[in-house]
Amino acid sequence: MRPMERMNAKQCLARTGCDGTRMALAALTLVAALIAPPDVSAEPYMALREGSSCADCHTNRTGGGMRSFLVEMHSADVLHIKDGEGIFPEPDERFSPQIASWLRIGADFRVTDRLEFQDDPDAQGRVDNNTAFREIESNDIDVEQATVYGSLTLIQDYLTFYVDERFAPGGADNREAFGIIDQMLPGETYIKAGRFFPAWGLKLQDDEAFVGAASGFNFDRTVTGLEVGRGGMGLNWFLTVAEGTEDDDTDQLLMGSAFYLTENGFMMGASAAHDEPDENEIDAFSWFGGLSVGRLVGLAQGVYMDTDVSGVNTQSWAAYGELDYLIGGWMNAKLAFDYLDPDVDVSDDARNRFSIGVEPFLDEYLQIRMFYRVLNGPQDQPAANRDELTLEGHIFF
Repeated sequence: MRPMERMNAKQCLARTGCDGTRMALAALTLVAALIAPPDVSAEPYMALREGSSCADCHTNRTGGGMRSFLVEMHSADVLHIKDGEGIFPEPDERFSPQIASWLRIGADFRVTDRLEFQDDPDAQGRVDNNTAFREIESNDIDVEQATVYGSLTLIQDYLTFYVDERFAPGGADNREAFGIIDQMLPGETYIKAGRFFPAWGLKLQDDEAFVGAASGFNFDRTVTGLEVGRGGMGLNWFLTVAEGTEDDDTDQLLMGSAFYLTENGFMMGASAAHDEPDENEIDAFSWFGGLSVGRLVGLAQGVYMDTDVSGVNTQSWAAYGELDYLIGGWMNAKLAFDYLDPDVDVSDDARNRFSIGVEPFLDEYLQIRMFYRVLNGPQDQPAANRDELTLEGHIFF
């Protein structure tokens, strides 16, 4: 069966950061430039909770971007919002992004108000760790994301063209533009060519989580190349050949990702990538998994990076874990912890982050998010020791 045929009314809607230290930061910067999937990432906790996959819910089989038609049809069930129970009166007729049988549109719009709290350093230039409610440093209101999507089915079930265009922040730019060929290869295998977010680990909504921000494997940059893979229940696998970090015809990025997914909410997988930019070498590995038990979902991911930059070898790693609990059938509560060691040979450069918040869906097209985060790092780096309170409004379709 094709992914859309497998869907039921309870399937997912997802949306849809000394010399040794300098070398470590340079290595991490190169990795960040290597590959990456602002906040348009898929929500893996929803997929596990609803017994679905990225390929079921999104035009991009590896997640993120425009949602599928059947997801829109069953969005009230997926979001656990019964008819008439949203904050708006039930309309006589609802908007549909399905313009025609061969044309579909979508969008994500996010506005955030972020308060940062940071203490002044003492006479030695140090600040305390693990401190909540520090002094207010700044308050910024920004358009975090304004993205529109379009999908054009040229040959039903066989050939689709997809585009993802961002208008904010930072001005207009194209994020994804690719074609997908289906049903031409056995085993539900597809071929995708163009610019796209590559398959890598968990596609977290929070791009500032260390497994994404430090390694670069988040939704901040796409790659241009060819992807072959299979998405859905059971074994998912994706192989990518793309342009590398440097503007060099000989620099090719090689990526692979695979995971196993079951309808009862279990997932386990791994990813790997290799690049040799400008005579340097970068190898990155990730392992990830998740489990859903009733209203509770747990997710975890680890990332290990081995880099050779200008003859200096650096090993670094990051880890992430989160717990999600569905309150009252419509509000997700999240607790997350992530950790980064940018250089295993440097003993005092590690940092971590605690996050707690809620993500209620107020209606089928409206969500708000409220999070408080405590960030800890080397005590002689005040900016690495701060707290954040983030309020976000999210309109989507």
